[in-house]
Amino acid sequence: MPLQIIDSITTPRLTLRGVTESDLDDLFEINGDAQVTRFLPYVNWQTSDDAQAWLKRTRAVEAAGSGQQLAMVLRDSGKVIGTVLLFRYEEPSARIELGYVLGRLHWGSGVMFEALNAVCSHVFSAMAIRRIEAQVNPDNLASNRLLHRLGFNCEGTLRQRWVNQGQAVDTNFYGLLADDWKGRQQGADCASAPLPGIFPVAINAAEVAPRSKLSNYPEPFASMMAGREKRALGAVFGLQNFGVNLTRLAPHSVSALRHAHTRQDEFIYVLSGRPSLQTDE
Repeated sequence: MPLQIIDSITTPRLTLRGVTESDLDDLFEINGDAQVTRFLPYVNWQTSDDAQAWLKRTRAVEAAGSGQQLAMVLRDSGKVIGTVLLFRYEEPSARIELGYVLGRLHWGSGVMFEALNAVCSHVFSAMAIRRIEAQVNPDNLASNRLLHRLGFNCEGTLRQRWVNQGQAVDTNFYGLLADDWKGRQQGADCASAPLPGIFPVAINAAEVAPRSKLSNYPEPFASMMAGREKRALGAVFGLQNFGVNLTRLAPHSVSALRHAHTRQDEFIYVLSGRPSLQTDE
């Protein structure tokens, strides 16, 4: 039998539903971004023909009954911000593979975890799937962390498994069983579990994606952070009680509003430029 088609899944921020042709304009913003497609098996879209070719491939997979492409739609605006792909469905083994893409503006927001958490729950509970698999480039640190957080087990690394945009690359192979998911739902805290074996020894700090959210301050204070670009380097290494950030300031912008800590210290290292300290003391 073909894969059971998902009508829609609703989460606090999203509606996940089948992709339509009217989604292609929003998806072009995502798949036309070279940083988004860096680890994908296709180069970023250049023209509307690329978008149409992608949709044609999607429809072929769905017609074969082996998968489905879901659009991630923001409930408050109706904008498509990413996709979740279920593919390579094997009915005899009750297994399926998982893929996903998210627009760069929403990186670090937790919305992909929200989407995949809901999709996995639906797949296991409503579609009688026994096992979900995923393959991720070892250099894609955020994606590796995401799968660990969802409860996937990294079952090995396949060397030069794929040729990605002309380059042979390794892949980390992940699996999640229905029994794993059931245990997670009954109280296993996969979200806060340690993430063994995926943290780097060193990184190029400038290559870490900047935070998509301007500030955690409420308005009107958040707008005062315009011109600040912050990269959360500590999160890349799994630090939870010690923050390390690379911050770049446009001329006349500010790094933070004046505040004080009673149980924390902050240290600032200036790598370039000449910042000014403003205080009322």
